[in-house]
Amino acid sequence: MTRRNPFPRIAILCTVLAWVVFVSPATAEDVESGTFNLEIWRVSFIGSAAHATGTLDYGGKTYEITATGLGVGGFGASKTKVSGTVYNMDKREDFAGTYVNVRSGIAVGDMDIAKSIYVENQHGVRLKGKPEVSGIQLNLGVDGFVLSFAD
Repeated sequence: MTRRNPFPRIAILCTVLAWVVFVSPATAEDVESGTFNLEIWRVSFIGSAAHATGTLDYGGKTYEITATGLGVGGFGASKTKVSGTVYNMDKREDFAGTYVNVRSGIAVGDMDIAKSIYVENQHGVRLKGKPEVSGIQLNLGVDGFVLSFAD
């Protein structure tokens, strides 16, 4: 029995996910709904795993949030702080969901070269922010992560 090489499938998946992320850029119809802050811990060696905690500020209230994710690509361990704006959220429950992120960058200590994130979930809620990465991390890959409320 011969084993199939998984890399062509992974490459196709990464291409499709990148297309999904980059084909839906910011539009004039995006409506600011609130802000978010996340602190993300990531470990990568070809595959990656991440866990995050943070807050969502929406409708004059602050909610605790958590996230877990898996991905493909990268090497190292890092802590990322990201804060940004939430768009197109009609109700608090719309925030929870699955988001996809294409990531690239390098972090060595507190010096990082990271790009902005701009992701969307199945409810049309978009998050835009600038990550600050510390640790030793080479990022080049795709993540899927689930954001939910801590309560």
